[in-house]
Amino acid sequence: MRLGIIIHGPEVIDTGRAEHLIRFLSEMGYCEVCIGGVMGAIAVMDACLENVIDISRREKVSEAMVRMDRSCDVIVLLNHAKTRESGIAFGSILMERLSHELEHPAIQLDIDFILPLNQKADPIAREISPRLNLEVESLTSDRSHYMSRALHGVIPGENIWINGNVIGKALDESITIRIDDGFPIFEGVEVKEDGLRKVLPFDLHDAMIRTGHIRRTKAVPRSVDKRSNGKIMLIDHCAEDSFFETEDASLAITVGDDTTRIAGALLYRKGMSIIGITDGDEDGICGEEVFSSGSVILKLHPGNDDFLGKEVRDRFFGDDVHAKMRSTATELVEMIIEMAGDRIKEILWIGS
Repeated sequence: MRLGIIIHGPEVIDTGRAEHLIRFLSEMGYCEVCIGGVMGAIAVMDACLENVIDISRREKVSEAMVRMDRSCDVIVLLNHAKTRESGIAFGSILMERLSHELEHPAIQLDIDFILPLNQKADPIAREISPRLNLEVESLTSDRSHYMSRALHGVIPGENIWINGNVIGKALDESITIRIDDGFPIFEGVEVKEDGLRKVLPFDLHDAMIRTGHIRRTKAVPRSVDKRSNGKIMLIDHCAEDSFFETEDASLAITVGDDTTRIAGALLYRKGMSIIGITDGDEDGICGEEVFSSGSVILKLHPGNDDFLGKEVRDRFFGDDVHAKMRSTATELVEMIIEMAGDRIKEILWIGS
């Protein structure tokens, strides 16, 4: 039997549970393992599991499941939800999209339960549940998310993300997002208008919506050597995308406090330095603060990072986010410092 295993998020890796479950599932047959999402990929690197878990593809969980279904006999989703309720809701929403696309049994192994994702998976779930000491649950029949999306198990004060951008903070343990005449209406959310503008318009059905930190668990960050190729990249939003989009770059310029912190942590794993442009309005969505040696962080007076970021884009990148490096990294830093002028409050140099 061939099993296709998709790992969702870093937590199931950081806790060591992914390794345990992969060993267990390997007793049932050959396992092909991949990751869904960016933060899971860096967790794989931190755990030195690149030879076990494929992180070469940039895929959503749903995309990986459909791909695996073409070549595997059973699909297994490894998840680490905040609560049982949120884990069941995740699997249920996922299968509303995939119910007609998967031909083989699919199950979700979560914090303390097994969720058969289709009827074909019921016998497998019943068979392995006692061996893993997990209770078998059922998909929810609540179909209200066709017109709205509800998130449960939320901690009040947590950030709410849509497609990689913070759009507000939770005011309640459950929040709801619905679309009215093409515009999103939020219940239980203190909306951050400038963050919301960055994601509009979005498809409520397909949008990636989540809460809290980008990585709830901790691990020792691991860095690899990076080869220089004379190209630079601009990252001014959706910092998580930088993990896959910087393959042909040797230096990144990041704009925004959260973008700089997230991209810095991700690119540290690749040994890539950054020039960060920040102004102190961080939302606190990334618990790590780690940058590759040679990085420089420009801390500007409040309200200036986006303006300087636009000036940098116009001067070095134009309409693209990639550019050929026409000067040394040191010279590039000096040029940006000169452009910033008296808007600079502090400069942080990450020693080599």
